[in-house]
Formats: sequence, C-alpha cells, structure tokens
Amino acid sequence: MIYGAELGRQIMLEHGQVLGRSERATVRFDVDSMSRRHAELQIDEQKVLIRDLGSTHGILLNGDRVTEASLRDGDRIQLGRVIMKFLTDVTEPPRPLSPSAIDGLTGLANKRTYHARLAKLATADRGLSLVWFDIDAMVQVNYKHGHVNGDRALIQISRRLEDVCAPYELARIRGDVFAVILPLGIDARALAQTAVTTIASSAVFLESEPYTLTISAGVATATAGSHTTVGDVEAVADRALYAAKCAGRNRVA
Repeated sequence: MIYGAELGRQIMLEHGQVLGRSERATVRFDVDSMSRRHAELQIDEQKVLIRDLGSTHGILLNGDRVTEASLRDGDRIQLGRVIMKFLTDVTEPPRPLSPSAIDGLTGLANKRTYHARLAKLATADRGLSLVWFDIDAMVQVNYKHGHVNGDRALIQISRRLEDVCAPYELARIRGDVFAVILPLGIDARALAQTAVTTIASSAVFLESEPYTLTISAGVATATAGSHTTVGDVEAVADRALYAAKCAGRNRVA
C-alpha cells in the first residue's frame, strides 16, 4: 500500500482472492470507502487480472476506471481511498510515504516533500540538477472535458513521467507542474527530452477517447561549491520552463 489507512502493508497475491471490507473477503480492508466485495484477482502463468465486483467506487488503474484489466509491473490500483502498487519483484517493495508527504491525486511526493529534499541538497552544496515539467494547455482539457477527465490526464501523465525519471523521485509541486531533482553526472537535459518525447507520442485516455497532450520542461543546474540557494535554482528552472513555453511548447529549455 502506498496511500491510505494501511500504508506500507504488503499483500502476496493468490488466484481467486477477493479484496474488500467484508469479514468474508480474502484480503480485508477496514476502509469505509471500499465496498464489501470490491474486486477479485485472477492469476495464471501469463498474467494477473483484476475484476470489479460491482463496487460503488470502482477500480481506478493508473487513473482510468476499469471493470477488468491485466496488471503490469508498477501499475497503481486505487480501490476507494486505498492506493496500491503492483510489483512483480517482491524483493524490492515500494517505499511508502506518509500521508503528509504524498500528493493525494497522483500518489507522488508532494510539494512539501520536494522542498525538504531540495533544501537538504542545496545546503550540502554538492551540486544538483532540477527539471520542472508543465503540461501544455491543461486548462483546455478541464474546460472542454471537465475536471474529472483533467484528473485522469494528470494521473496518466504522472505515471509516464515517473517511469522516465526512475529511480529519481518525481514530485507534483502544483497543479499540472512536476519536478525531479537529479544528482550531478546525470544528463538532465537528455532526461527532460525523453520525457517530452514520451508524453507527446502516447495519448492519454479521457474516459474511452484518446487525447494527445504535450509537456514543456525547464532545466537548471547548480555546480558543487556554488552556494546556490533553493530560490536560485528554482528561479532558473522557472525561467527555462517559461522560455520553453514561449518557444512553442512541447520542448526543453
């Protein structure tokens, strides 16, 4: 579990398990937002399938509501107010964040967690790179398709950005802006370009309709021993992001 009342709990999956809050559920959760019989797992040698059992709040898989779906390594599954991460390698369980450190929509680190880490690294003065990502024209998605679909898009894009940035921690720092802090030696500009290309080449799904979005990215670097403050490096990232927007969006500056 990476979010919710049972944060940090791990479940070994077995065929036929029923997840819910009923005492008869195979995997029981004491959570009011989950139905008594919420979902069922079906497992064979090739795949793990999750199926909705007519629950009130349904199953959200990486932000999309599904009735039945095959799970892939790293998938985020939300049942009510519980968010789980599906892992095929149980030797490396997910590192849970406390509720105060996590963004409730995406399950990423929040602004508070990001700022604490950035301040710690800036104080150490060993150098770092910072990349800010901003979803282009997100206001239009909310206006044309509603905020529910806007949230779906945010979750899907956050998952793809997280994959590109791994193993470095991605944070949602406000609205549709995300950030990743990188150590010196990592090519921040190349990572940012990979992220921009990835988002532009893979549509998000608003309900069942594909929708293409793009992102812009701003890169800032503080060299070791430069005594760069948090405000300094964020100002550079912000200006670079603004430059990418002004140059036509869907690019890195």
